[in-house]
Amino acid sequence: MAQRGIAGLLADRLSWRHSDTGFEETDRGWVARILAILFGFGGVLLLLTLLLDGAPDRQPEQLAVVAVAAIAVSLFLLSAYERLPVAFLRAAPGIGTFLVGLTIYYAGPQASAAYAMYMAWVVLAASLFLDTRLILAHAAVTVATYAFVLAMLEGTDGLDPLRLTMTAGTVLVIAI
Repeated sequence: MAQRGIAGLLADRLSWRHSDTGFEETDRGWVARILAILFGFGGVLLLLTLLLDGAPDRQPEQLAVVAVAAIAVSLFLLSAYERLPVAFLRAAPGIGTFLVGLTIYYAGPQASAAYAMYMAWVVLAASLFLDTRLILAHAAVTVATYAFVLAMLEGTDGLDPLRLTMTAGTVLVIAI
């Protein structure tokens, strides 16, 4: 009985029993602006990192293309934000996950942990306006993407399980 009481209290406090619907149709503008800021700042930050020393196998041209793509998504969101369907805005963090996966791949295995911080941005964005199921789905996709990219990279130092565990834990905390 005491465990059920504690579990019930936790469920109530963490809203596990309550359905959440995310954002409304009328909220499209602020959701699009938040996403535009994250995509735009992410692209600019990626470009700025190209001015710093990077891993020897970093592919700066491809990273610049990814950065420009992120900035283009940002500009698209800003230009069409009131006309964008809610379904697009709900799926937009998936675009971020794809761009982050490319970033990690092109940055090389030594820099994978640094650029994995962008995975937290994706889940943070999803957590701001999506319902619980979609937040957790985006979190799972980001972790799966990171695991896939780590598996594709050659020349790792054997710490990929640690990187993946820490990234997955960070993403899960943000999602919850």
